[in-house]
Amino acid sequence: MRFSDLVDTAAMQRLCDGFSAITHTTTVLMDLDGTWLAASRSRHLCAGFHRMAPPTAARCRESDAHLARRLDGGEPYAIHTCQNGLVDVAVPIVVGGRRLANFYAGQFFLEPPDRAAFAAQARAFGFDVDAYLAALDEVPIIPRERVPAIMSFFADLARFAGEMGLARRSEQEASRSMAASEALLRTLTDASPDAVFLKDRDGRWLFANPAALALLGRRPDEVLGRTDFEIFGPAEAVAIQALDREVMERGEPRVVEEELRTPRGPRVFLTHKGPYRDLEGVVAGVVGNATDITERQRLEEQLRQAQRLESIGRLAGGVAHDFNNLLTVILGCTEAMRADARAGRPMLEEDLDQIQQAGDRARDLTRQLLAFARKQVIAPVCMDLNAAVTGAERLLARVLGEDIQLTVATADQPAPARCDPGQLEQVIMNLAVNARDAMPRGGSLTLETASDVRLPEDLARPGDPAHAWVRLRVSDTGCGMPPDVKSRLFEPFFTTKGRGQGTGLGLATVHGIVSQGGGRIRVESEPGRGSRFEIYLPRAEEPLGEAASPPEAGASRGTESLLLIEDDSQVRAVTARVLRSAGYEVTVAANAAEARAAFQQSERLDLVVSDVVMPGIDGKALVEELRGTRPGLRALFLSGYAEDVIAHRGVLEPGVEFLAKPFTAAALTARVRSLLDRDRA
Repeated sequence: MRFSDLVDTAAMQRLCDGFSAITHTTTVLMDLDGTWLAASRSRHLCAGFHRMAPPTAARCRESDAHLARRLDGGEPYAIHTCQNGLVDVAVPIVVGGRRLANFYAGQFFLEPPDRAAFAAQARAFGFDVDAYLAALDEVPIIPRERVPAIMSFFADLARFAGEMGLARRSEQEASRSMAASEALLRTLTDASPDAVFLKDRDGRWLFANPAALALLGRRPDEVLGRTDFEIFGPAEAVAIQALDREVMERGEPRVVEEELRTPRGPRVFLTHKGPYRDLEGVVAGVVGNATDITERQRLEEQLRQAQRLESIGRLAGGVAHDFNNLLTVILGCTEAMRADARAGRPMLEEDLDQIQQAGDRARDLTRQLLAFARKQVIAPVCMDLNAAVTGAERLLARVLGEDIQLTVATADQPAPARCDPGQLEQVIMNLAVNARDAMPRGGSLTLETASDVRLPEDLARPGDPAHAWVRLRVSDTGCGMPPDVKSRLFEPFFTTKGRGQGTGLGLATVHGIVSQGGGRIRVESEPGRGSRFEIYLPRAEEPLGEAASPPEAGASRGTESLLLIEDDSQVRAVTARVLRSAGYEVTVAANAAEARAAFQQSERLDLVVSDVVMPGIDGKALVEELRGTRPGLRALFLSGYAEDVIAHRGVLEPGVEFLAKPFTAAALTARVRSLLDRDRA
């Protein structure tokens, strides 16, 4: 940086001229490289005599060099009497802590000169003595004590001018830098395919890049300075400004998916919003960008649909395989029993046992399929995850065997969640069995619970609570999984186990149960490093409840009058036979018309036992119709798939009594007896 770059040299020349006029001295303002920036005219004694003769000119140059060396050495002020007898003085010009120039003043005396000595000097160098002495009389006399103040005054003026120039240069550089930054930012935002925008605290748009304007289908003058209510529809504007206020109040960024109406029709955007802060760090608005993900979502949905079709094909094949095995057992045992009956031989108890076991396996398989499809009817209660894990510990110890060490670590505080107790036990058991199979040579299994945890960002969805989650973590030291297996972990009938060692529905069932309960599941696993399953369930804020105890088989007989409504003839016949064998008076109906007729003819009706899904009208609607004539009529619903008739998203509605198909005779009669006796207790 040079002093000449900071100051106006014409102004410096005027400053030197003014200083010379006041002090009658000769002045020079010089850059450090020796360039003269400004100078006043020399006294005639120097210009007309000393600078003209080589010997005296050499003395002048030596004096200049002497002063420069002293300033280079760091002296703040240098005064020197040259060999020609005149006094010269110099001060550095310091700007921003750096010496950028030197100011010289000279050709004066500190006291009246010795005229005889100067006359002798004139004769020695061949000068005209009278002319030389006349020039000597023009040289000013400045007392020594005044010299520092005079020089300091000029140095301060020069420094002030330099600092102003430095400030001006800094402003110019800052302005150029800001202009370059703005140009770069403008280039980036103009080239961005995402909409970039900036709004103030009142929701007025301050900036919108071309992509944002194209998204809105508006010109800049139709957007800038306007609010969301002037740009979007009322409902959209309310939602947008609510999110903006949340971002500004919390001072934290948010990421949301939002659907907006555009000239291209409704589009889905992934929008990032963050607080915009001013120079003092105060939140002054909202800055954000929005990415159109409509096409990406369409492609993702196509991929999911293709994967879904593949899974459905695998599911159908797996179901067919398992049910064909079960039907083979049932049909084979039935034919054997018929042959024995025709030959007069007694039926073998073994055949009945085989049929019973095949039926039980078919029932379990359908329940797993419903759980996977999230269509299982559940009755959730508020229960403590800690208690569920502790309660399953003894059973797990037997399932795992002695070569697997089981560790249970529960949270210090209750971990309440709304769950179906049976389903939660199934989740724990399935994960434990999966871990056991991954540790054929033994290992360790750890179950941990946590209360009031944050949902990981990769599992979060818009609208999820930040902290209201409880967690079950199941970790094993087994063989782990490669990425290709991990990616298909929850597909139905996908298994890495050998034939006959698993159905491939265990983890698919876990995923279905967790999803139906509004939870999330995460898996971490690497080959040779074990696996860790983390299940997050919404934390319940209601008091802990207790699961309803299953009805006990036993004294389930009665003489009450029942109306059985079932459209499947075989199920209707078997159900009526079971109830009649228990002593009940049963009237059967195959459809709604028969049910209405039987209801009108009945003088006494204690309970309606109805299928849920029937042609024409569902069981619940039919029962409500009958209750219009006979309020308080009790009902028990039977179904293998309740859809949303008596359950919302699989959760049983309050006050609805339900028995899932398939059921045993003991379970049916016990449930009927319990329901009939409830109001009498």
